[in-house]
Parts: sequence; C-alpha cells; structure tokens
Amino acid sequence: MMISARPYSPARTPADALAECHDLEGAQFTPAAVAALTQVLAADTAVAPGLRAA
Repeated sequence: MMISARPYSPARTPADALAECHDLEGAQFTPAAVAALTQVLAADTAVAPGLRAA
C-alpha cells in the first residue's frame, strides 16, 4: 500500500497516493476505482484532511 512505509520506500500521504492513482488512471488503475477512492477519501476527513473530491 502506498501510504504504508516499506523498507525500500517511505510512506506517502493519502493525497500523494491519490495523485499517483489519478496519474495512472486508465493505465494501471480502473477509472471507476479511482473515482470511488477519491469520493471515499474526500468523505473521510480523518484519513485525508483537506482532500476534496475531484
């Protein structure tokens, strides 16, 4: 998971992880899944404070 630290990579913020999902939308991630994730994260301010649905 992008927001968890790994031995080879530091954890990303939820906003950074979501931005990467949007960058790879249609290539690696299904557009519908990215849209759903965006809505869920925007609704959950405890997970991603300040994040807004696109």
